[in-house]
Amino acid sequence: MEHTKMLLRAFFELSQTHRAFGDVFSVIGVREPQAAASEAFVKFADAHRSIEKYGIKLLKTIKPVSSDSDWSIYHTESAQRQKRGCLCSAYFY
Repeated sequence: MEHTKMLLRAFFELSQTHRAFGDVFSVIGVREPQAAASEAFVKFADAHRSIEKYGIKLLKTIKPVSSDSDWSIYHTESAQRQKRGCLCSAYFY
């Protein structure tokens, strides 16, 4: 479960990096004197911001699933401990 949390955190940071690139490309596009280049930078900025938006949407979709899995793993382990007769150890996990 810890690996999944680290992976989701890394994916979130990657999404934030895409947003930062989008912000930089937007600034470049606004300051670019050539119209065609300016439009290209703005489109590139929008694409990077869209990547960030869809990344956050993906994380919002996956997060409850991973939380449910964490809950399920906890309760499965707790039930297994109870079957073995380790009733008190279930309270410490």
